[in-house]
Order: sequence, then C-alpha cells, then structure tokens
Amino acid sequence: MLFVSFIINIIIILFEFIILIFIKKKKDILKYYTYLQNFITLIVSLIFCIFLAIRFVYDNPVPEYIKGLRYVATTGLIETMFIYMFFLSFGKKVTIEEDDFIKGFNPKVTNCILHYICPLLSLVSFVFFERELVLNNGIWTILVIIPSVI
Repeated sequence: MLFVSFIINIIIILFEFIILIFIKKKKDILKYYTYLQNFITLIVSLIFCIFLAIRFVYDNPVPEYIKGLRYVATTGLIETMFIYMFFLSFGKKVTIEEDDFIKGFNPKVTNCILHYICPLLSLVSFVFFERELVLNNGIWTILVIIPSVI
C-alpha cells in the first residue's frame, strides 16, 4: 500500500514542480494562500518520498512527524481546493493567467492540476494508502490550522 502512496506523491511532486518551473515571477505567486499551500505540499511530498524510499530499502520505520506533516499538507491542500472552488475560481486575477507563465503554458490546466487534481491525489494517498503509518499524537489536529492561520 505504501508503494502506491509513493507513486502518487511522486506524481504530485512532478505536477507541482513542472508548474513551478514555468511560472515567471515565482516569488509573487507565493503571496497567494492556495499556491503557497501547493508549494508546502511539494516540499512535504518530497520529504515523505525520501522517507518512504528509506523504508523500502532499509526497512526503517517512517517517523510519526512525517505522517503528521502529510496530515497538515493534505488538510491544507483540501482546504485550498474548497476555497478555490467556492470563492476564487469566479474572480478575475485570483487565478493564474497566461501572462503569469512562460509562453505556451495553459493556465486552465494549471489551475485544474493545482486546485483539484493534486488535492484529490493527496487525499486519496493519505486516506487509503498511508494507513500503515500511525499518527498517535493528537497535537497534529491542532497543528493542521497553522498554515491557514499564517
């Protein structure tokens, strides 16, 4: 089951990284919560895949804080999906547009990937394929709100 999660997180990393490469003004895009949360998910998925690879090769357990980071990133990403879906997708300059990208990159596909596909992939991975990893400490429920509050 964790191997499927590994593959899903690699797909998330690739999607997020490719989109990040083609954005013109990278620091400007991070001022928006939804894109910042996608960047956080990119970093967390990368760290998670490294620890899963270590588990596969050396049979070391994945530390609980890595599962906690996945919990925080997945929850934040699902939250951004709903924020985008119900509030931001109707506005003018709240989504990525063609002038935000290097020539030839489709902003509609990008918004679909960042705000629907990656959140759903992350949720499916976390809920269905990461069950082996136990999250015992209830403090993570409190830590989930930190990205949103910041």
